[in-house]
Amino acid sequence: MSQLRFVIQNWTGDAAADASLERATLAELRIEADTDSGPVVLTEVHDQVARTVRTHVVLPLYPLAEWLLINWWRLRWEPRRYSPEWRMVHSLAAISGGDAWPPLDISSLGSFIQLDLLAERWSPASVRYLYDTTVQVPAADFETQVDRLVRQVQDRLSSLGRAPDDLEALRRELEAERRDPTLARQCRLQAEAGIDPGEAPDGWLEEVDELEREAGEDSTPEVLAILPSLHGCLFKAREALEELRQSSQTIDLSWVPAGQASINGEVPWKVGARLAHDFRRQHGLSEDSPIPTSFFEERLGTKLPLSKSSELSLGAFRPEPNQERTSLLVTSQREESQRFLIARLIACSLVTSKKNRLLPVTQAATALQKLERSFGQELLCPWQALDELTDHAGTEDEGISQAADLFNVSERVVLSTLVNKKKIPRHRLEQA
Repeated sequence: MSQLRFVIQNWTGDAAADASLERATLAELRIEADTDSGPVVLTEVHDQVARTVRTHVVLPLYPLAEWLLINWWRLRWEPRRYSPEWRMVHSLAAISGGDAWPPLDISSLGSFIQLDLLAERWSPASVRYLYDTTVQVPAADFETQVDRLVRQVQDRLSSLGRAPDDLEALRRELEAERRDPTLARQCRLQAEAGIDPGEAPDGWLEEVDELEREAGEDSTPEVLAILPSLHGCLFKAREALEELRQSSQTIDLSWVPAGQASINGEVPWKVGARLAHDFRRQHGLSEDSPIPTSFFEERLGTKLPLSKSSELSLGAFRPEPNQERTSLLVTSQREESQRFLIARLIACSLVTSKKNRLLPVTQAATALQKLERSFGQELLCPWQALDELTDHAGTEDEGISQAADLFNVSERVVLSTLVNKKKIPRHRLEQA
């Protein structure tokens, strides 16, 4: 059974021949997803007129089907960002039309789709959405459910003697793009960069091909993911890549096996935490003790902290075949920040093959970056030890500071771990 389901409980729209497409496709819609703790209903609302709670909303499904088709590539491949433009493409609330669409954001984690729903404390509409949750579902389920919903809307209109020509044209265009490997790749690359397919400037795809030859096929999406922060400029990205490749700052990562693990089939932070446990075991480190900086210094062949060398870094660049040391740029002088950077580079090396020269470490919300952060948190600040410590020292400022000092990590790493484990509310991290 699919882990994501768009369930049309009942068509309630106007069957008259002159009814608008919106009125004709009015329906009771329930969106539900499976989580580790059981299924959640993403359309659970408080009906403020009837003063009841129900699991469905009444909405026109033609605009939903049209919006999903138009934005399919970016919904499927673009990671989460925080901008009004991004939300216009990724939030169901952007469909609007005067209807109470759920504040549900859809973003890509590669082989998974993330659904972020923000509970409404107040709503001017007749219904108020109640859930505050984040769910990850297999991308294949998302694709299947979108296809199924579009077919159901088309069938509804056909049953009323209506010909949904515009919707059919969109569906056929998307189907042709998905079926053609070359076209699908071009659409995916543009979507990963936050560009609507077909809207990239002339020569843009050729520049991406060149970037891929330099960075590697699996590393290129990570560079594309940060393009909006570089104002969409591929030249700046390639300039940063060249600066990284030419950097005189180097570390030895030859002892880290390349491409040892895969990030497909399991949510990235679970992979990251598991790899961190494996790493500690393989290197004779206890499950919950702080890792001394000397451990990294001996293996990296360098003294920490390194000198700050750049304001922008894409991570590290693997050496030429006849070399051993990996070049990198450092954006922070702080030892705890550099320890976390090293941990992320180790994680990246474990899951990317040597064919990928770039070891990307960025601020993008991609699957790889989430895996790296999870690995870094669990390696440097093991959850079981942190949980026990904060049980005794507390989770207020003094307890956070004590934990950060003990594990030699930033206070933000401690806060992030506690938030991810739901020991403290997310607003604590947002206020830090």
